[in-house]
Amino acid sequence: MGFLEPSLQNFALACSVLLLYTLGLYFYRAFFDSLSHIPGPKLAAATLWYEFYYDVIKKGRYTWEIGKMHQKYGPVIRINPHEVHIHDPEFIDDVYPGSSVRRTEKYAWAMRMFGVRYTFFATIDHDLHRIKRNNFAPYLSKTSLQKMEPAIQSVVDHMVFKLREIQGTGKVFNVLDLFGSLTGDVISQYAFAQSYGLLNGPDFSPHWHQAMMDISMNGHLLKQFGFLMPLMKAMPIWLVKLTSPGTMTLIEIQRMAESRQARTTSSTTSSPTPRSALQSAMMITFKTRPSQL
Repeated sequence: MGFLEPSLQNFALACSVLLLYTLGLYFYRAFFDSLSHIPGPKLAAATLWYEFYYDVIKKGRYTWEIGKMHQKYGPVIRINPHEVHIHDPEFIDDVYPGSSVRRTEKYAWAMRMFGVRYTFFATIDHDLHRIKRNNFAPYLSKTSLQKMEPAIQSVVDHMVFKLREIQGTGKVFNVLDLFGSLTGDVISQYAFAQSYGLLNGPDFSPHWHQAMMDISMNGHLLKQFGFLMPLMKAMPIWLVKLTSPGTMTLIEIQRMAESRQARTTSSTTSSPTPRSALQSAMMITFKTRPSQL
């Protein structure tokens, strides 16, 4: 007993310190920090676990909860210890000014949900993001997309052909899978000059639509726990599949894109791999690092 008592006392002391710290942090964030005057639920102001509950446990419902909070508290609310949410279209120029007015850094904590660091969409630094965005801008312009109309139409025509194949057969399929595969084939054709061929899969490749849903749900978890993606990438594949199928889906899609990039990069002049203009821009963007500024 003489050995156990000090251990129990230390455990009780540690729990007491943790409890006092938690309560102190709650009251500080809710009533004394620089955002405490902004209306909103005090629990949301005190802890990120409030957002975690709606986004992870309730599967992405925090957006709807924020809408309810605006109805209750007004156009400007506090949605977590570090963020303010604004529902006022007249305020948009103040929140998103031009670069000549203010350099705007992206919110690093929120960008973790994409699971990658070097895409232009998830790039935090203002100047580096601008460089990467400019790489893509010509290929996403209205003129460039209009030039892609024949390629897009060919994919749509192929979808119509597949539908006519099963017309009158009584075959049942999920329309979400159909249009998900159509979108995947159009984007892959534009990005990689080669379609994924999802419309040719059995039942229009339902795994693709499910993968997109898994990635969407998994993004909320990655935002809350930014260490998960590097950890999952370092783990054996079989263990990732077992512990986090959603993360595995994201890793597989990233590897598929990287594989296509690698094949394009290593292709010889005599046997080139088809490369789209957008893919060339993507290769430049992935090679752009902060040290190049």
